[in-house]
Amino acid sequence: MAFVVCSVIALGTYASDALAQEIPVRSGVFSIRLDTTKRIYRLGERIEVRISVHNNTREVYEADSVPPWGLCDLAISNSSGQALLPAPAVNRAVRRSSIAIREYLPGSTLVGGFDYPDAPGIFHFWVDISHWGYEINAPGKYTIKAIPEVRGFARTGPEKGMHFVSSPSDKSNAVSIEVIR
Repeated sequence: MAFVVCSVIALGTYASDALAQEIPVRSGVFSIRLDTTKRIYRLGERIEVRISVHNNTREVYEADSVPPWGLCDLAISNSSGQALLPAPAVNRAVRRSSIAIREYLPGSTLVGGFDYPDAPGIFHFWVDISHWGYEINAPGKYTIKAIPEVRGFARTGPEKGMHFVSSPSDKSNAVSIEVIR
């Protein structure tokens, strides 16, 4: 009986490792630009960001059409460089569909957006950082960066037909904000 349980666990571990390796990581295909609505916010005011994805290549790519919190993660640090932690209960999971894709022509930039279930078809491009689980509760200076999580597909070029996920090392620009009382 112990052999069967160990074999099942080993097979499950092997299968999960194989699934994680199915989609290769690619660096340099997409870059992310992060913008904020302003540079100075009052304590308690919504801090909103806009996520733009740029195709850095001469090839045509497709990527999942997901809301901004599905395109990247955020990293926020204070003026001492200490990372803020997002709330652990935030669910950033997004439904991915093979029919919901966006085409990125060579050199093109597209802005990530989303619509609310109660207002379909009305796209919003500015997203509160709370969608990533962040809340800034103290005055100070902060830096926000985006870490890409774009799932892409090569439509043309030597890697035509290849699925990949963007590399977390392709971080966005850094945006500095200040929160005052």
